[in-house]
Amino acid sequence: MLLLVKILLVLQMLVANLHMTIKSSRLKRSMGATLSVLFFVTALFIVVFYLGASIAPEEYLSKGDGLYLVFTLVYYIPLRFLTDQPARNTLTIMATAWVYTMFIYIISHRIAFQFDPDNLQLYSLILQTAFYLITYRIYFRFMNDKFIYTVRNMDRVSINILMTLSVSTVSLLFLMNYSYVYGHTPFSEMIEPILLIIISTLSLQLASSFVKSSKDAESIVKRIRKDPLTRLGNREAMMEDVNRRISRDEVFGLIFADLDRFKHVNDTYGHQAGDDYLVAFANTTRTFLGQKDRFYRISGDEFVIVCDYESCHSLMKRFDNFKFLNDPRGIGFLGLSTGHAIYPKEERELVDLLSKADERMYQEKKRKHMEQAN
Repeated sequence: MLLLVKILLVLQMLVANLHMTIKSSRLKRSMGATLSVLFFVTALFIVVFYLGASIAPEEYLSKGDGLYLVFTLVYYIPLRFLTDQPARNTLTIMATAWVYTMFIYIISHRIAFQFDPDNLQLYSLILQTAFYLITYRIYFRFMNDKFIYTVRNMDRVSINILMTLSVSTVSLLFLMNYSYVYGHTPFSEMIEPILLIIISTLSLQLASSFVKSSKDAESIVKRIRKDPLTRLGNREAMMEDVNRRISRDEVFGLIFADLDRFKHVNDTYGHQAGDDYLVAFANTTRTFLGQKDRFYRISGDEFVIVCDYESCHSLMKRFDNFKFLNDPRGIGFLGLSTGHAIYPKEERELVDLLSKADERMYQEKKRKHMEQAN
């Protein structure tokens, strides 16, 4: 009876671990072929375990020291050849799954020992089954949704750190369980602190790696959202800003500005002069914008200012007598046309705000052409 319970405990842990590992890995073969190989390895493992346990003293079987778990390392060999992924990924996934199953095993045994030490294995099996029923779905979802995505998208250095961290953690759990059963030995008293130091150091290195990756990603996003010439926000940045303000139901103004005669600057002085002209306009405009105002270049010579409602008209007035701080290549400012729209007083959607501001800007430009013609 005791041996049967022990075998059921082992099988339960193996099934949980292998299910997580297989479902979290890319397989070279079909699921049927993979399961057939692992079934054969498991059957061989159980036979060897049964033969070994049948000649072991009953006292040993009842202790729950988990020494047999060392032999489950043999599963790494078939899994290495059954999965289509780097060896470090397979080992990391396998070790992380064993952290979970080993933790459940230790908790079940500790509670069972307090409850009824004479029937340790039976109550351990009952408790372990209950813990799996309660936690397995949650942990499996974490493995699939978070952990595996992280493993597959890590750089080589980070995955090596995570692999060592997982192996160190499951080794520490094994030693802790061994110490619970037999008491601390000079070996365990030396190794456990070393493993704790390794785990702490690797955790800090992994956190540092994530922070660096996050900052690199943030830097890339910022570059993507900036106009490389003027260093203003681009159309994507403007749309994000406006939509965020709309979602908060903030009152704000949107000014659409189009440079007059910009084609003349490019045709007469060249495109490099045109670029300098745009940069001069951006740099000069920055000097009189408020802290809460946001300035964007959305296309060639078209700009948008998102500003406080109160300052919208005063900003547009500033453009009436606009002059460059430093004339680019001696070219004076040739004017611009503006139009505005107010949220939510006039429009409540981004596309409608831009359309109204653009229409008003076009009407102003049309008025200027008519005045020049007369």
